[in-house]
Order: sequence, then structure tokens, then C-alpha cells
Amino acid sequence: MKKWLIISSCLGALLASTQTTGLLRSVIELAAFGCLLWLVLGGQRDSSQKTH
Repeated sequence: MKKWLIISSCLGALLASTQTTGLLRSVIELAAFGCLLWLVLGGQRDSSQKTH
């Protein structure tokens, strides 16, 4: 499930950033990067709690 969420987030950010320019594009890319970090690091934290 997380893989599809990450892929759809990347595609959404790619589509949004190709349709905009300037500061808005930078904000979209920064938000996408933060979202991906949250998904990846949150997934690692969840899996480490299950093993303990």
C-alpha cells in the first residue's frame, strides 16, 4: 500500500510542477519532498516497532 502512495505522490508532484512556474513550483516540489520523507521515515519507524 505504501508503494502505491509514494508512486502516486511522485506522479502528482511531477504533474503539478510541470504545469506551474516560479515560486509556486518550488513550493510544490518542497512539499512533495517533505511528503516523501514523511512516508519513507514513517514506514521505517513502523516496521522497527513491529520487530521489538
